[in-house]
Amino acid sequence: MSPEARVQGPGSRTPNAARAPHDGAPLLDLSNTACPLTFAKVSVALESLAIGDRLDVILDPGEPAADVPRSLRLHGHVVESTTVRLDGQVLLRVRKA
Repeated sequence: MSPEARVQGPGSRTPNAARAPHDGAPLLDLSNTACPLTFAKVSVALESLAIGDRLDVILDPGEPAADVPRSLRLHGHVVESTTVRLDGQVLLRVRKA
């Protein structure tokens, strides 16, 4: 997996990963990842999860933060929350459908 797309479990840390209220969902950090790779990488990460599992995704503001949630909804997934972090990044909480 490329360094800009890191999936992390509950015990791992990244310097830029301010977490949401965390229930053990993996974290996919897509900071500095160009569209359309953002949605493709989220899709690949969701494939490894069971239906109903959650995934936290960090996105850059702008196009990725607008397009990824829309594409996820079109594919039937649930975007449970969208939070703008203090560093300007956007944190999505996604539930696989």
